[in-house]
Amino acid sequence: MIRYAWLIPLFPVVGVLVNGLLGSRVREKAGHVASLMAGLSFLAALGVSREMIMGPGGSHTVTLWTWITAGDLKVSVSFLIDPLSTIMLLVVAGV
Repeated sequence: MIRYAWLIPLFPVVGVLVNGLLGSRVREKAGHVASLMAGLSFLAALGVSREMIMGPGGSHTVTLWTWITAGDLKVSVSFLIDPLSTIMLLVVAGV
């Protein structure tokens, strides 16, 4: 589940785009879309935290893509999942 950590920020972004772009058409359902996306984000955070607790521990890096490669320099867009970030994921997604 840690490899799907990128879903945690993606769900709220999708909710913002749906409500922002289709807000006038789905005005009565906008709250449902926002709540659903926040709930899915929290469920993904729970899955990541469960794997951190049950797994070997330590820190994990989830690389999405390499942004810049120049010689020995490699800059990647990635998420670092460690015990502190796991707690923060649960706090932020849970609130």
